[in-house]
Amino acid sequence: MIKLILRATLLSAMLMAVTVVANADPTYFTEGCFGAACAPGAIALAPIGPGALQFTGQTINVLNVPAGGFTAASLGDFSWIGAPFGAMAPTPFTLRITQTIPGPANQSFSALVSGTVAPGLSTFNVVFSATSVVINGYTYTLTNLGGPGTIAATALLINPPGQNTTVQSIVTAPVPEPASMLLLGTGLLGAAGAVRRRFKRS
Repeated sequence: MIKLILRATLLSAMLMAVTVVANADPTYFTEGCFGAACAPGAIALAPIGPGALQFTGQTINVLNVPAGGFTAASLGDFSWIGAPFGAMAPTPFTLRITQTIPGPANQSFSALVSGTVAPGLSTFNVVFSATSVVINGYTYTLTNLGGPGTIAATALLINPPGQNTTVQSIVTAPVPEPASMLLLGTGLLGAAGAVRRRFKRS
């Protein structure tokens, strides 16, 4: 009888563990940097005259994404500091996403930043070379690109001084593989049948 109780408890624990793994919510943070072969950090600065363009990464964030579903996620913010004035030639920018759960793993978006800025005016565009990355099955897709003032369909227009510009994305969860779910279901049915037979004998 004790063996039977232990086996039933073990089966329940295994089922809960599988459920937790299957429903693990992605946890991530972002960093950025300006320049070729740069090292991303929580805050990055690109000097513009007496001011600068600043990127502030997203602090660690937990997303609630149902299996096969999606949710919105911020990847960081651009803002102006000081009294920015002048122009910037195309400058490399790297936006790195680090996913700690499930993971850890990371992927990066590469872009070129250029434009002019003055009080109440910005033509700065961040032109991304790709619009999605995949980290451990979760797809991060940039969403607020293109539109008025942008120079490309993959560009993000940075607002004038005094306004923040958020890098927005949609995170899509992987769909469980039918074969894996079938195998899991078959195993659980077999285990349940064995427990049931034991109960009948007792």
